[in-house]
Amino acid sequence: MIEERYLSASLASCLTDEPHKIGQVDVIKASGMSPRNMAAHYLRLISKPTKEDMTRFYAALLQYTQEKKLEGGTEAIVAAIEWLVDPRCKVCHAAGVVTKGDKEHVCPKCKGEKYRKEPASRAAQMLIDHVRTCRAAHGGRMFSLLK
Repeated sequence: MIEERYLSASLASCLTDEPHKIGQVDVIKASGMSPRNMAAHYLRLISKPTKEDMTRFYAALLQYTQEKKLEGGTEAIVAAIEWLVDPRCKVCHAAGVVTKGDKEHVCPKCKGEKYRKEPASRAAQMLIDHVRTCRAAHGGRMFSLLK
């Protein structure tokens, strides 16, 4: 599967690198990150999550919610996951501007920041902070492995 994606990417005619979208360039970057099998693991990290990944993610957040005795439970977990999966502004589609007629205006929802506000629920914010902390810790280990 990984080899097929790499072969397809290496033969692609359009190799534009878009930061908000996983494309052929990212597959090629992943294959060049390491001489061995690390590229496959990196590609799995940047790929879209599967249903099993989301189930494990939900279960881990549910366990964290129960350990910390956070109020809001399921609603907070769903709000946190929904924001973490796609934090981009829905109104301007992460452009920061909205076109009205012939003029461009700053997006009224995100105020040009391109991202939505975090959920208002305190429990959801704590879950998002927990995931960010875990990502930072994991990212540090990944960076040291890639050296």
